[in-house]
Amino acid sequence: MNDEVDPLIPTVWEAAVLGVGAVAVLLVMAALVLVLSTKSFSPGVRIALVVLAFAAPVAGPLVGIVLALLERRKARRPNSVSP
Repeated sequence: MNDEVDPLIPTVWEAAVLGVGAVAVLLVMAALVLVLSTKSFSPGVRIALVVLAFAAPVAGPLVGIVLALLERRKARRPNSVSP
């Protein structure tokens, strides 16, 4: 039998790196959509969050997603004044 490794079949390590890269790309895309579609962000905040999403591959998009979701939740809440 031939015990050589076939170079055309990815190893587990290569598949794991590909998966992590795909997750990072999906996170950046989700962060861009959420940040750019949140109307209550000022243009400066939007630019800063987009730059952060590209500068810090995993943490940046996560920060952008969390801030956008919190901002949307805050904007949806009715402003009630207690008597």
